[in-house]
Formats: sequence, C-alpha cells, structure tokens
Amino acid sequence: MVEPASSGGATLIGVAAEMGLRVVVATADSGDRRLSDAVRAAADSVLTVETNDQAALEAAVLELHRTEPFEAVLSGSDIYVTATARVAAALDLPGLPVATVERVRDKSVMRAAVTEASSFRSAGRPPRSRCRTPERERPPAADHPARVP
Repeated sequence: MVEPASSGGATLIGVAAEMGLRVVVATADSGDRRLSDAVRAAADSVLTVETNDQAALEAAVLELHRTEPFEAVLSGSDIYVTATARVAAALDLPGLPVATVERVRDKSVMRAAVTEASSFRSAGRPPRSRCRTPERERPPAADHPARVP
C-alpha cells in the first residue's frame, strides 16, 4: 500500500491481515506522510522511499517484489492513485490502467479524451470547454484595455 494517509488506512491493513495477506507499506514516513502508530503496527513491514519520486518508488517496490512477490499494489490516498497504477503496471500486476487513471485525475487529459470521443467533434462542433495552455492564456484583467483606473 502506497502512503495510507487516510483514516481508513489502518482499517484496510487490518482487514487485509485478517484475510491472511501480507501488507507492506511504502511511505516517505516524514512530514505530512509520517505513518501513524496504528498503521505502523498493522503493517507487516514498512518500505521507506520517497513516494513523490515515481522512479524511486518503482525501483524500491520492484527490488522487494523480486524477493517477496506482491499480488497487488493499492493506494492509501487518492493522491497516489496514479503512482500506484504505474507501479502495478511496471510489476505486471492487476490494477487500474494508467491511461484510465490519468483521464480521471488530470482534467486536461480527460477533456482531450472527451473531445476525441465526442459526437460533437464528429459533427464538426467545437467542445464546450477547452484547456487553457500558455499559448491560449488570457491577459490579466489589469492589462485589459477596458480596465477601469
């Protein structure tokens, strides 16, 4: 489980333990990601790694996976759903497809997918929303010609 920061983290780990599953928690274990005593006690082991560094997370989990194979990788927080999906894919484990996770976690990716699949697009109509990119940024209101002094 990657960063079980939610209040249900210890509960989920406890349920997994009741099912006879081994639970390893991957965590930076510092600052706002410091593990609670309950999570630490419920986990079989703790893998300390910088979880905000995708390459480091994947490398650490893969190394442990070689000697102690995992059956699944779960996110303990919505923040780590994308990272967890990438780790599961790297280990060839079941999980959410990375492309699907990116569509629901990144509005610009979601909007591009909706535009691509939209019947409006096939009818030649523009989508109702567009992602703002640096090329399409509007000038600040203070720079607008109709600005009131």
